[in-house]
Amino acid sequence: NAGANLQPLEKVASGGEASRLLLALKTVMYQQMSPRTLVFDEIDTGVGGAVADAVGDNLRALAQQHQVLVITHQPQVAAKGANHLKIEKHQDDVRTVTAVTALVREAERSAWVIGAAVVVTTPLGLWALFSTSADVARLVIALIAFSAFLAILLPRRGSAVPGPLVTGGVGVVSGLMTGYAGMPGPPVVPFYAGRELPRITIKASMLLIFTIAAAAGLASAVWLGILRGELLLFALVMLPVILLGNRLGMMVSG
Repeated sequence: NAGANLQPLEKVASGGEASRLLLALKTVMYQQMSPRTLVFDEIDTGVGGAVADAVGDNLRALAQQHQVLVITHQPQVAAKGANHLKIEKHQDDVRTVTAVTALVREAERSAWVIGAAVVVTTPLGLWALFSTSADVARLVIALIAFSAFLAILLPRRGSAVPGPLVTGGVGVVSGLMTGYAGMPGPPVVPFYAGRELPRITIKASMLLIFTIAAAAGLASAVWLGILRGELLLFALVMLPVILLGNRLGMMVSG
């Protein structure tokens, strides 16, 4: 400030200014630091718009190697976080209680678009399966299974939702694979797991699509008259094993 003498930062910098200065230093030096927990209290004070968005980008970059806890009032900053907590204070006649609530993002809206495309195209996949020879079907199903492995190796991308053409294309291919091979996953897995999304969003989105795909496959088989009684009986026998596997998976992944 004009006319003011130089002073130590600890005396003249506000809490937000000190946090932003620390963020700038940490962003430069974090690659040389061992993993640790970093806490930024109201780092977005006095900023907004593109500046707040840049602050969020830097915090997310720090979080690639460290545990970063941020107290923020800016949606641009909060949107970059993988997990969100809402902190509230409640006061009664006796005491003041602080409550911390986890805010969970469920399935992404794109999952409903993909699921709708799966419903439409699954019968086409089933029709294609019964229109090809057994040898060709085995080869195609093996290639689909191999593509699922390759999909895991694709590089990760940002969190932005791809355009409607890509989203719809994923649904169409997933539906065709559901009908032909009973495997809706190869196009869906990289669509979600390949992006910088919270784990709960990835999981919820894929579970929603796979549930829709299973229902669409069953309904399509009944509609086309190709669901045999022994297959239904086999599915019922395997159901307890599948439920046990789901339970074990929940215990491992949370």
